[in-house]
Amino acid sequence: MSAPDVVYCMLTVLFVAAAIHGLRQGLLRQESGWRSRVGHLLHAAMALAMAAMPWSWGRALPLVPQTAFFVAAALWFCSTVVSHRRGSRGTTTARSMQAAAGMAAMAWMSHSVASSSHGGHTVRQAEYSGPQAGGSAAGDLITVVLALYLLICSLCR
Repeated sequence: MSAPDVVYCMLTVLFVAAAIHGLRQGLLRQESGWRSRVGHLLHAAMALAMAAMPWSWGRALPLVPQTAFFVAAALWFCSTVVSHRRGSRGTTTARSMQAAAGMAAMAWMSHSVASSSHGGHTVRQAEYSGPQAGGSAAGDLITVVLALYLLICSLCR
């Protein structure tokens, strides 16, 4: 087994564990409301998508439906900011916006990979070099803003 395969296996185990946790929280936790349950299930779906990414069969999954799903998930978390009434308003808003940014980053990543496909041959994610792979200035800006926001959120927790 090569070194990348070992890393892929570790990432898969990590993301499958996160997906199981999200499923458990979304399906079995009785004290949380339905909005919280949907949020946990969306996070579980994102973790499963991330677990599949390193593998060749994961890179073969259709990218346009992934993009649409993660855009819808990002919009879901944005809508929870408006409709949430419990807890501290600032904390609820911050958590919802962090989740929305994570889903938006997944949508942007799948959109970027889908738009970088040429002649029906999708660019393998392992070979995708990020914003420099035919991206525009606006695309580069979106990538940087999402990355910085997620980095700041992770450092402030």
